[in-house]
Amino acid sequence: MSTTILNGCAIVLSGKFEQGSQSYLQSIIKIHGGTFGSTITKGTTHLVVTEVDYERESAKVTAARARDDIEITTWDWIEECIKEKKLVDPKKYLPGGKPVEMDIEITKEQDSQDDNSTQNINEHETDQNVPVKKKKRQTRKKTKDDDQPKIDSTDNNQTTNTDENHDEQKLPARRKRQTRKNSVKDSGQPTTDRSTAKLNENEDEQEIPAKKKRRTGKNAAAKVDDNIPTTTTDNDANLNTNANDTSDSNTKKAKKRKTAASDPVEEPKMVTVIKKGKAPVDPNFHSHENYHVYTDNLGHIWDCVLNQTNVGANNNKFFVIQLLKHDSGETGYVTYTRWGRVGYTGQSKIHGPTSEWEARDEFEKKFRSKTGNKWGDVLADPNNFVSYKGKYMYLQRDYGDDPDGLEQAREERRKAKIPESKLHPLVQDVIRMMFDVGLWADALVSMNYDQRRLPLGKLSKNTINQGYEILRKIEKVIDGEVRGNLVELSNEFYTVIPHSFGMSVPPVINSVEMLKGKVDMVEALGEIQIATSIVSEAEESNTIKHPIDANYERLNLARMHPLDHDSEEFKILEKYVRNTHGDSHNWFNLKILEVYDIERQGEREKFKKLHNCMLLWHGSRKTNFAGILSQGLRIAPPHVPHSGYMFGKGVYFADCVSKSANYCCASGNDVAFMLLCEVALGDMLELVSSDYDAGNRVKNEGKHCTKGLGTIEPDFSDVTYLDDVIVPCGKTVRKEGRYLQYNEYIVYDTNQVLQKYLLKMKFDFKSLYR
Repeated sequence: MSTTILNGCAIVLSGKFEQGSQSYLQSIIKIHGGTFGSTITKGTTHLVVTEVDYERESAKVTAARARDDIEITTWDWIEECIKEKKLVDPKKYLPGGKPVEMDIEITKEQDSQDDNSTQNINEHETDQNVPVKKKKRQTRKKTKDDDQPKIDSTDNNQTTNTDENHDEQKLPARRKRQTRKNSVKDSGQPTTDRSTAKLNENEDEQEIPAKKKRRTGKNAAAKVDDNIPTTTTDNDANLNTNANDTSDSNTKKAKKRKTAASDPVEEPKMVTVIKKGKAPVDPNFHSHENYHVYTDNLGHIWDCVLNQTNVGANNNKFFVIQLLKHDSGETGYVTYTRWGRVGYTGQSKIHGPTSEWEARDEFEKKFRSKTGNKWGDVLADPNNFVSYKGKYMYLQRDYGDDPDGLEQAREERRKAKIPESKLHPLVQDVIRMMFDVGLWADALVSMNYDQRRLPLGKLSKNTINQGYEILRKIEKVIDGEVRGNLVELSNEFYTVIPHSFGMSVPPVINSVEMLKGKVDMVEALGEIQIATSIVSEAEESNTIKHPIDANYERLNLARMHPLDHDSEEFKILEKYVRNTHGDSHNWFNLKILEVYDIERQGEREKFKKLHNCMLLWHGSRKTNFAGILSQGLRIAPPHVPHSGYMFGKGVYFADCVSKSANYCCASGNDVAFMLLCEVALGDMLELVSSDYDAGNRVKNEGKHCTKGLGTIEPDFSDVTYLDDVIVPCGKTVRKEGRYLQYNEYIVYDTNQVLQKYLLKMKFDFKSLYR
């Protein structure tokens, strides 16, 4: 909603702002009644500057100091004005916290320029070394560049038809000086002024290249988007210093400019968002606390995230579109868009404020231009979406059904006094670990998943199934069953399951090993999605409980009791760990920290009482255990690739602890979880090598499971029994005539599995040189 808070303020921005690009910040100034320009002129009233730009005394800062009628302040001043709904004293928000007095000698030539309101400074000159006190200002001969008209960098009419690779072209070591007009063309800055010409569609999608040589000189090409960190290589230093290698001081200045121009790559992290209604407003929108995502009369949410990956062109980009309405309920709708390379904040644009129908029309036009689909068709049924080559993919998100008053109920629970947990302290510890949001984030980062594009709480089962289906197609191509393009299929997978590769080229999924890794990733996403849904259900509960207790209840466990370390059970399990650690796994040690006697509700009633029941190991990531305990161990559905399943799709177990421990994906001195399950093996189909059709053979031959025979197994002449269940805890022995390294047991019916013990294990990875 527009205001008049900044009415009468003529503001110039200088520097790279963490709050967003200059074009984006200019839109905020306009919404609140201010005007803006790219140069210091006679009518300028305020210079809003970053701390970095102020300290290095950019050209704009120097010019503003030379004038008594310009206030130099920071963006905090504008935010405070908007917060207080009135102009506040800008002197309270000076860069560095205090004013800096400086006398500057101004030449007659400069004085004349001021009088004509055409001081020749723009936002691309911040790297120049402007002489200050006691140094005579340098002058130069007039060039053709000075006759070029001054063009505001937000004028859409100056954009050109650039494509995705525009910024990725290599720059020559020497370039002719560009005119200011061309400088603006290269900038690709988004506009926020609805009165200007339409923004070029291709510029919307520009990405920052992995390497880009820095342009120097007064009229250098415009900088890239302020929000996107750039990388600088040794070539940058050469480019900046080749012409100045006879001067040590100039070389140091070049290095200083290089340091200032290079920003670190944004670290992926969990993002805190403010949710009002069914979808959160993009936290990068400057007034997200005052707006909510628009929902129409039919309950449709006007919010979408688009994704597109092109491995060959090193494109991995996103596009966000939101229709936002001010919380006050007064007239004022904005269509907000943000785009860029996955893993980076990117650029953004605000269209508005406008009427409701104009904002809807803008949303629909933008969606169709990016995807080739009609928004109305997708709202009616997301399955109506058709993927077109060269267009963005629509990422389906699960918005859930937020009952009326749910936000108010959540707020009341946050304010209420939280009762103490009723669980045993050791049980509290394990539940806390399973639902550790930081743990989920670390796991996703390690897999290059980009949760900012598709947060876990919004990840739908349909999206996960789509990921599996694409991987199944890739598997068929790798196996030679069908002919296909692995590059295009990889593009499709990365588009559906967004990845963050930084500036690296997304790798083509072209091997069984890479395929297995992606299958594991999608499986982990599914398990974490279950965990996030449990947390959401706990939050929606009407009863006020300790969060740990609420999460525990939704695991649907009949019990979880820590074992006494002096008990006979505990000692038997210690022996099982000690004796069945394989020789080939000598790079790490295992130690039991705690053992929990567990039972899932209803599992014992379904358990098949077959002969030959054995206590066997199962390992998995920590992030998977909320799903494993709440929903049991499950068999992969048909659309999941077969790669990685040596004996077909089933539930896999081992009788050597270190064999299963490898599937915990632990590292360093990590703590992980493992399961010991009672497995009803019955009659076994014994195989000495892999057989992907083993499941069908078990069924056809009247068996109950498959046993892959390994060369290393526990000594079955030294077994122990717990409640008539075999515990193969004897020391390992070697067997001849087998090709597998360790025994594997596979059941194809989950009713043959009874989860018995959850073990909290300490991994100690040895140094090879210790």
